Amino acid sequence: MRIDQSNFLINIIIIMNKLYILFLCGWMCAVNLGAQTWDCGDQGNNLTATLDNGTLTIAGTGAMANFASNGAPWVSSDLFRTIIHANQELK
Repeated sequence: MRIDQSNFLINIIIIMNKLYILFLCGWMCAVNLGAQTWDCGDQGNNLTATLDNGTLTIAGTGAMANFASNGAPWVSSDLFRTIIHANQELK
C-alpha cells in the first residue's frame, strides 16, 4: 500500500493550523480572566473597585465617585457578587 506523501503533508499542515488556532483562542481567553482594578473614589484614588471572577470588591475610605452620567467601568462585566468593605459612602 502506497501513501500519497503530498496529501499526507497537507493534512498534517491543516491539523497543525487548527491546533494553533485553538491554542491561540484559549490563550486569548485566559488573558481576560485576570482581575481588573479601577480607581473609583470621589477624591481620585481613595477607593478601588476590583472585579475578579465575577466578584466586585470595593475597598478604601470616603465617598465613591458618581457614575450616574458615565456609568461604572464594571457595568458590562459578568458580576455575580459584590463585597463592600466598611467605611464607604455609596452615592
